[in-house]
Amino acid sequence: MALIDKFAPEWQFRETHRLAVLAPPDAIMRAVREVTVREIARISLAPDEPALNALLRRGFEELASAPREIVIGRSRPESVRVVMDFRVDTTRLAMSVVKTETRVSVSDEKMRRRFALYWWTIRLGSGLIRRMWLRAIRRRAEKIGS
Repeated sequence: MALIDKFAPEWQFRETHRLAVLAPPDAIMRAVREVTVREIARISLAPDEPALNALLRRGFEELASAPREIVIGRSRPESVRVVMDFRVDTTRLAMSVVKTETRVSVSDEKMRRRFALYWWTIRLGSGLIRRMWLRAIRRRAEKIGS
């Protein structure tokens, strides 16, 4: 069972992305913690701060970690709970798969409708950022693991 299931067993909104990486799981998890905002955005004006730290400074908290998964989350006063993870699964042929998943749960129907509009507005951009983040993790992990 994934750790994210402990913190968000039910949700109304969900997004997942995955990417194959030619590196061992420990190199990938190190990359998850170390990859910087600059590596994700690929622009010189972005900070060199690890992206995960940037989220933790902005109100997310680390909920749990294991050798192959890290879970962060944030609750808002409006009764919206966001839980996100990065986890690594191994496959045959020395490949690993890094996956990121976001689950959002809301407290009531009114909040669900409000959040649905927000989710529809940001989902494409959020997905793009996640795919860029995974590619940055792959680049860093494959350097670490080689």
